[in-house]
Amino acid sequence: MTGGILDTAEVLRERFGHTAFREGQREAIDACIEGRDVVVVMPTGAGKSLCYQLPALALPGYVLVVSPLIALMKDQVDQLRAKGIVAATVHSGSTPDEKWGVAHDIEAGRLKILLVAPERFRLKRFVQFVRRFPPSRFIIDEAHCISQWGHDFRPDYRRLHEVTEILDGLPVAALTATATPDVRRDIAVQLRLREPLEILTGFDRPNLAFEVVPAPSKDDKLTVTEELLEGTEGVRLVYAASRRSVESLAEHLREHLDGDVAAYHAGLRDHERASVQDRFMSGELDVLVATNAFGMGVDKADIRMVLHYDMPGSLEAYYQEAGRAGRDGEPARCVLLQHGADYALQRFFLDGANPSPDLVQRLFRILSERCRPSTGDGPVIVRAADLKEPLGEKRDGAIDTALRMFRRFGLVDLRGDEYTLASEFPDRCPVPADELIEKRRRDEERLSRMWDYTRGGRECRFDRVRSYFVGKPGDPCGRCDVCAGGERERRTPTSAELERVQAVLRVVAELDFRFGPTKIVKILAGSRTTDLTDRGLDRLDGHGALRGAGEPFIRDLIRFLEDEGLLEREAFRSADGTRSGSLLGLTPAGTRLARGEITPELPPVPAPRSARSSRRGSSSRAAKKAAPVADVDSELYESLRGLRVELSDEHGRPAYTFFSNETLELLASDPPESREEFLTVKGLGEKRWDTFGERVLARIAQWRASRA
Repeated sequence: MTGGILDTAEVLRERFGHTAFREGQREAIDACIEGRDVVVVMPTGAGKSLCYQLPALALPGYVLVVSPLIALMKDQVDQLRAKGIVAATVHSGSTPDEKWGVAHDIEAGRLKILLVAPERFRLKRFVQFVRRFPPSRFIIDEAHCISQWGHDFRPDYRRLHEVTEILDGLPVAALTATATPDVRRDIAVQLRLREPLEILTGFDRPNLAFEVVPAPSKDDKLTVTEELLEGTEGVRLVYAASRRSVESLAEHLREHLDGDVAAYHAGLRDHERASVQDRFMSGELDVLVATNAFGMGVDKADIRMVLHYDMPGSLEAYYQEAGRAGRDGEPARCVLLQHGADYALQRFFLDGANPSPDLVQRLFRILSERCRPSTGDGPVIVRAADLKEPLGEKRDGAIDTALRMFRRFGLVDLRGDEYTLASEFPDRCPVPADELIEKRRRDEERLSRMWDYTRGGRECRFDRVRSYFVGKPGDPCGRCDVCAGGERERRTPTSAELERVQAVLRVVAELDFRFGPTKIVKILAGSRTTDLTDRGLDRLDGHGALRGAGEPFIRDLIRFLEDEGLLEREAFRSADGTRSGSLLGLTPAGTRLARGEITPELPPVPAPRSARSSRRGSSSRAAKKAAPVADVDSELYESLRGLRVELSDEHGRPAYTFFSNETLELLASDPPESREEFLTVKGLGEKRWDTFGERVLARIAQWRASRA
């Protein structure tokens, strides 16, 4: 101890067992001890908890920490007590004796860290106690919850600035694992921070490899998931978007994978969730399939893969969940399946989380008419499902969200799935319409950025994430699927490819940022539905330009042109906030190509099935490659699969990046004997021939010799 202040390096060694601080920890700890406000952004597993735990020992009194989950608080208290640090939590499940014990420890000066949920500050008795026995520092963990632009907004976090005012400007430290520049600014504004020191660290996770794997159909998702999990040893964590998806996927994996598989979601009973988490943490489970209800505060070091079966709604959510992989510093994989229907699923969730101003106003009027002053008859109780008919809504998600908004203003109280109405309502709806519209715009922008990440195949995956959070690009990581796969082969498009590309670009040019991709697809396919004919869109020059190619192909071609920077989307929202989506337009490069001013080099342009077949000719071999795979030789299949594993080990890349299971089946059903035949196989090409083509033919020759 020097001058009454503990030596932080000594405390680090003796109490926490570490010989050196991690990046940013010393700066955050010094700022906290010196009484500065600070915003700390450190990825999951980077040690942000130490930034308040160590100062708690260095300062007199206790540190008050706000944390969002009871389970998380309990785990942290257990870990602190194991280090000999006097810590406690008070929550809705605490007994009166436990609460009195905490109060006595604070009065006696024994307690160093107290963890509470933000809802605790609704209780006047607790606020009065804190005012009487103020902490030395006020810590907000998972601080992104305070921002309505964050991915996990909690209204009770929004009121925490009132605590700082009550405590007369107590120094504040706000900590989070993921926060964009907008969220960091909002945190500082909402908490009324005074010239906060901002510390951002740890975004470079050199042991993590980020990958996006296409899975066009539901069956593909299951097949690819099995392949990825089988190809990765150790503990694997799979995220799915809904309880139903978690349950069905876990059941499927139990039947098709070796090892123990369990499911985790908020619909399980408390003891069931606790049992699953304990088994996962102890290493009993090989694979855990979970919703986003699992993970906050989970500190398991040896997760070798985090696989997102369904796309999350934002890069914030994705990076926080994916960042749970490889906390021990050993190599780990963060894999996201790319499936077109996932975007629609997230739009469904977004609509439920963002009721329109019109819906909120109509709901307010209905509840105002139903509420009644206290007459002894008891309060009025409503359920979201019962309000669908009077509101004309088919789904109750948006209604539930609106009711929770009213809860912030004391108009309703939630108990289970029932809402109790206040006895009186104000004359006007207190929910600001402009805030609803702005929040929806931000959510749509975040979803768009997430969707762009899944499709972008030209830029380093990790750098896209880092740029999103830090606000500026860095160097390619060298580990993701884009970096490891190298540049895709690029060439001058054939005349047929160029014709298809320009057909799309010309139609989009005529309707620049007036319609979304769904309308563009129907126009190119030659549809004559009333929503097109009533607008005269069937009279466009490009109407039917890709007739016969099929709408799935046209959608693929549009996505390809977006990935290549020739098309772009911008968010759309109607004036009343009831309709939203995205509009398609040309980039400057797309405009030049549509006018014929340039002919860029591109990767192979998607082709309709008929065009793929005609390029291969009419031989029986080409026909087989276009048809469903049959007569797969199991011996050759296993031999080529072994070769793929060898290539994976040699190049340090996932096996599927060399050739897919479908290509493997094609090779094993009709094995090529020459370079020319190798190049006709779906999924192979010149670059793959140069990399491993001769080795494939040699392995096939060995197989033939063994059969002779």
